[in-house]
This record gives sequence, structure tokens and C-alpha cells, in this order.
Amino acid sequence: MSPRPDERIWVTLKPGWTPDPRLRWSIDGNAHTHRGHLHVSARRSELQMTVHAGDIADASPEARLWIDGFLCGQEAGLFEFLGCSPRLYDSHDEEDISRWMAWNERFRHRGWAPPLHTMPRPDPALDGVAAPQPWTYVAGRFRVWQDGAWTEADPQPEDAEQDNPGRVWPGTICSQRGYHELAVCYGSTTICESCHFVMAAKRHADDRTIPLPGRGMLPPSSRQPGPPAR
Repeated sequence: MSPRPDERIWVTLKPGWTPDPRLRWSIDGNAHTHRGHLHVSARRSELQMTVHAGDIADASPEARLWIDGFLCGQEAGLFEFLGCSPRLYDSHDEEDISRWMAWNERFRHRGWAPPLHTMPRPDPALDGVAAPQPWTYVAGRFRVWQDGAWTEADPQPEDAEQDNPGRVWPGTICSQRGYHELAVCYGSTTICESCHFVMAAKRHADDRTIPLPGRGMLPPSSRQPGPPAR
């Protein structure tokens, strides 16, 4: 039997998330889905919802304290921010620290955050990938595969994706159509067939498309091959 919710801890939700802006919701705890998301249940109702702090319109003082502690407990550690890369961690500098602290500050302020990518392992097979140059996004920086290693892109491209930086390389076909085609696998990495974005993850060969937040996804028959270069 679940314990009774603390009556002092309540929130109201923004329009679009609640049938009545005046309806109070109890916080049930961590949603265990995405970073910063929590479960809430409407009082005197069977309604339940998964939200983040940015969806909350108002909250009791006790709820604000709960949310502040919840978000602080879910901040990213420096090693995670640096792509779980021992090399980046051992060589991190003040700029890395500044980006890491800014990422966490933004997370606490908004209540949600874009994903943090793991640094792909160096894979000699990437040397044989034709243009465009394989790339990834780790620790707030675009990185390209060059001379057998991941190197910061210089210059860094102008990224227009303020809400989800690094999700696409600006100007590529993937930024225009709204998804990556992750299909070509090399060992522990997965690469987009069009823009050559590299992820440190294994995926089933049939899992060919990854939708990008806020964009549509075309059916396979509508896809066009990417340009030979950026």
C-alpha cells in the first residue's frame, strides 16, 4: 500500500498538461525515464502524468524545496559530461569545467536537459569512411574523426539548435529532414549513412532511423541519399 502523499507538497501544471489550471497535483517521485522527469498524480482524481519542472506553473514552498533537491541530485558528473572518456577526463581544462557547470545550471533552471553522448571508441574502420568526415558531439563540442582520433572541430560550426545543441551538424541533410539514418555499424559504433554522425551504441540492423526532437520523420520510401560532402 502506497503511503499517503504529503499534503504540503503540491504543484499545478501549465495549460496543455492539465484539464484545470487550478488542479493540484501530488509529486509521486522520480519517473525513472529521462533526467529530471517526475511522476505526479492529481488530487481527488485518477489522473497521472509524467512531467519535468518546466511543465510546472506553481508549487508550494515545500514542493519547490523537493524539486530543487531532486534536480540537484540528478546533475551530471564531470566524467559523464565528458562522454565517459578517461582521455578527456584526464586532460580536462577550465573551459570544460565551465561548460559542465553551465550545463548543470541550465538543467536546474529548466528541469530538463538534452542527452549527453558517450565518446565513441577510436575505430580504425572510420578511416575508410568517405566524405563527409565522421563526427560526434561530446562535452559541448563538435568533434571529427581525423588522423585516427577524435579531435575538436576547428572552427566549431554555428549551431542553431539552442534547445538541443549538437543533435545535427548544421547545414546537412539530416538537419533539414529531421532524422539520422543510423545503419552502418563498425564494432561498437553506429554511424549515420548521410551526415556520418557517430554514436557509441550498438543498434539492430533494421533500426534505421532515429527521430530528432521537434521534427517529423519521413517514411523510408521518401528518404533521399545525403550529399557527398557537407
